[in-house]
Amino acid sequence: MMTNMAGVEQTPEALILDMPVEVVFEPGNEHLDIPKFRPAAGVIR
Repeated sequence: MMTNMAGVEQTPEALILDMPVEVVFEPGNEHLDIPKFRPAAGVIR
């Protein structure tokens, strides 16, 4: 699935391979919420 990361800078230094993530849903429209991922709680950034 291709999506965007939320709550983290969009730089190679901030995005770590195999980083544990959790899904968050942002409102899209009245019929659809957009899944995005953010670093899981407790992940050191």
